[in-house]
Amino acid sequence: MGKHIITEITEGAFSFRLDDDTIKDEAALDGIYVIRTTLLKEEASAGDVVGYYKNLANLERAFRSMKSIDIFVRPIRHYLEDRVRAHVFACMLSAHLLHIAKERLCELTFRDEKPPQPTSPVAKKVVSVSAKAKAASKVNGNGQEVVSFRTLLGELDTLERITCQAKGCEVTFTKMTTPTPSSNEPLNS
Repeated sequence: MGKHIITEITEGAFSFRLDDDTIKDEAALDGIYVIRTTLLKEEASAGDVVGYYKNLANLERAFRSMKSIDIFVRPIRHYLEDRVRAHVFACMLSAHLLHIAKERLCELTFRDEKPPQPTSPVAKKVVSVSAKAKAASKVNGNGQEVVSFRTLLGELDTLERITCQAKGCEVTFTKMTTPTPSSNEPLNS
């Protein structure tokens, strides 16, 4: 607001008034976002730049998911350059694995399997008819019940493979938990 107020302070007096010119200039841009970039026009179109900007939301969502929702990669304080690089690499690797898991398990979750391509980078996101049907019926095209990704991760988290060995004996055996029907489905490779 301060940029729209002109103040005059003199000895024993103070006055202010609104700067109508700057208010009119800014009002002309109400509802319009201006995105600046260092990319040349030959490197990216205006639509590409808007798309890159909108993808920042996906990146922020991935970091939020990584740090606190899905896989709990907690902040770790590092000061040595190699350790910082290793931590960032581990975070990016986990984000990539999370993305792959969401893509491969989308048939079992509410995620849109074939989202329509937007006509413009500024167009509102459109959900496919099949995704709307899946959300309404809570069943996928194969008749399987669909759940949220977090619920599915919770089910997968119960799967364990344990190698057991009796004390004082060289013999080992493997024990596995029994998967639930939805976590027993083969993944598309």
